[in-house]
Amino acid sequence: MQNAIAGEVRLTLETLFTPYTIRGVTVPNRFAMAPMQRHKPSDFIPSREHAADYRARVEGGIGLVITQGTTMDHWSTSSAYARLFPPAYDGWKACVEAVREAGGHIFLQLWHEGANREGGFGPSGLTAAGELRGNPFTKDQIEEVTDLYARSAEIAKAIGFSGVELHGAHGHLIDQFFFAGSNKRDDEYGGDLAARMKFGLDVVRRVRSAVGDDYPIGMRISQWKGGVYDIKPCPTPDDLKAFLTPLVAAGIDVFHASARRFWVPEFEGSDLGYAGWVKAMSGIPTIAVGSIGLDTDMQSSFAGQIAKTTGAAGIAELERRFARGDFDLAAIGRAVLVEPDWVNKVRNRLFGDLRSELFTDEIRSTVVTRTYTMPANSA
Repeated sequence: MQNAIAGEVRLTLETLFTPYTIRGVTVPNRFAMAPMQRHKPSDFIPSREHAADYRARVEGGIGLVITQGTTMDHWSTSSAYARLFPPAYDGWKACVEAVREAGGHIFLQLWHEGANREGGFGPSGLTAAGELRGNPFTKDQIEEVTDLYARSAEIAKAIGFSGVELHGAHGHLIDQFFFAGSNKRDDEYGGDLAARMKFGLDVVRRVRSAVGDDYPIGMRISQWKGGVYDIKPCPTPDDLKAFLTPLVAAGIDVFHASARRFWVPEFEGSDLGYAGWVKAMSGIPTIAVGSIGLDTDMQSSFAGQIAKTTGAAGIAELERRFARGDFDLAAIGRAVLVEPDWVNKVRNRLFGDLRSELFTDEIRSTVVTRTYTMPANSA
């Protein structure tokens, strides 16, 4: 890990356990549970175990839960995981209640995979890697899906979620519009960056109109895409600012800046990671995510590499970057998946009690994305 503190590790940690407010929602500390595709109920309805999982992470020290990616109630999107549709509303309410009773807050991540699923739909039917896997939306269908996001956010608010996060990263639908490699449209939704951003900006504005001015809207963003890990659609800080500024103006309150490794410098000439640059260029609250507490990234773990804890040195690097203002919250994924009380162990400096191997074959088998084909188009 670059810049990790060697030798004696000195940690104060207190600032990581101070409250933080995002558009009127005050979370008790700076630790979030990152969205992970953990539960795969056959009926797509959150179970008691699902709610208990979220509760356990809050009881273990997490302040903000961001749910696993949740598909919306529409013919163009489906997955092997959770959905936001009427039969699931009571299950989601139970998740909200479990988190609130434990003292935390919970955001629902709204997820549309676009053309990543075989037979799916996107701007051009292409994945971020340029593979033709799905179908292009018509302009009428784009308008329909834009409204879908707004309706889904309105439902999330009615259920009781503290906020919503729009998945705009990793080559999923919103990001497929953003990214030139997957958006080859020649109408108003394709072309230069401003045109490619039209769909995402329309979604944000429509969601803001649906939920009102007092409700947090986040967006998960990334440079890397599924299958295209080292690409930089925003190759300079100025390019990144040009991407972020209209999203803030449209109504985004917090960016969830996804990097494969949070400590890796994003641009030459600075040790700022992706989250640090996102905060600097946007000026709004930012969540850092990417191998926090671990020595390797998720993709390497899925390829068979065992992820190990970074212990006190890794937490010292997290604290160093947080203390200088690089980001406002830290999202913990695989570490807190394996150890529900990981945050409490860190707070109590029980580094010797952290599991040395945090992502093994046993754990990997419970979170690997299954191959899934879209059902026949019912439009």
